[in-house]
Amino acid sequence: MINFDTIHPGTYRRVNESLPLLIEKNESGEMSFVIEMPPQIKFVAKSLKLNGVTISERNRMGLIQFVLTLKNVSESGIFVRLCQDLSDVKKTGADQKYADDISLRLEQWVHFLSKSRRNEIMLKTQMGLFGELEFLKTLMSNGFSLNDALKCWRGPDGNAHDFVFAGYANEVKAKMPEDKTVTISSEGQLDAAGVGNLGLSVFELAESATGKTIAEAATEMIAAHMTDDADLRAIFERKLLSLNFNIMESYDNLMRFESIGMKHYSITDKFPKLVASTLPVGVLGVKYKLNLDAISEFATSFDPSVLK
Repeated sequence: MINFDTIHPGTYRRVNESLPLLIEKNESGEMSFVIEMPPQIKFVAKSLKLNGVTISERNRMGLIQFVLTLKNVSESGIFVRLCQDLSDVKKTGADQKYADDISLRLEQWVHFLSKSRRNEIMLKTQMGLFGELEFLKTLMSNGFSLNDALKCWRGPDGNAHDFVFAGYANEVKAKMPEDKTVTISSEGQLDAAGVGNLGLSVFELAESATGKTIAEAATEMIAAHMTDDADLRAIFERKLLSLNFNIMESYDNLMRFESIGMKHYSITDKFPKLVASTLPVGVLGVKYKLNLDAISEFATSFDPSVLK
């Protein structure tokens, strides 16, 4: 794990002997995360603007070092989390691919931090994440380990579906009791092409003084299942980050929810939906609302046995 407390001013150490990553402190005690690459590598992230962090470039012993330096010590917690996230990027190919993967991760942080500076999260975002955490709990209560459940949680990784299994995928939505619709944000969400069978789980949430915020729900999951598994925790927190929530950040508007029920629907050929294969020529994407009363005939009991 990244720990700047072990670094004295004016010194550095490698994060991992198998990766070209270092952490260091300059003589003034400023913390830096260093990505070391051969000179021919293009590191597109060097042009990014990251709140509270400068990105500079220097030449050391024939290698190019890209240096991320924290400017405000009061934000060291989130900077350490950023460094840990970057160090968890897998090096599975050539140096250029590794540099591109780190650049992509930094771009996601730029996107996240540009939003989080408001210290607020939209209510719909909170509800959606709460619903997905509830579905994770549902999987674990039906025999999945957290590790296996996280592997199936593919929406944060850019998949069209929130959860993907062998021959089955599941989309998760959350709504308040008074809501009569849920939003389908793309033509891919209810498209079963390439995944086999497809389901839709809609969690009904209620605001409750005795309920949990998404921060509390995520923290409880970490405490219950990840205290002794830093790698698993890193995977979990990266997925949260991809959904625009950082567990290290303090937010001003977190709501407390409790789940008061879930309805599950089978997405058959007759289910009302817009998918890529049926869009008119020239229509490149759609977002629409689905009337829940109109799909009652597709309601079915949730059968976890189809997931394995």
